[in-house]
Amino acid sequence: MKFQFKLNFFQIVVLIILGAALLRDFDFEAKKFEKPALAFIYGVVFLTTLFSVFFKKIERE
Repeated sequence: MKFQFKLNFFQIVVLIILGAALLRDFDFEAKKFEKPALAFIYGVVFLTTLFSVFFKKIERE
């Protein structure tokens, strides 16, 4: 079994933007998000994109 990751430019840009938005929205002193519903949506999309980058591109020989 051979694993190949084919990175897509669009997915990398989405990961960077969502990661930065999650870090910007998190209040480290209070240890909570300022807008929890928006942070949940950002987190779900971030994890979905991360999953598709690393686990969707598997080739079997």
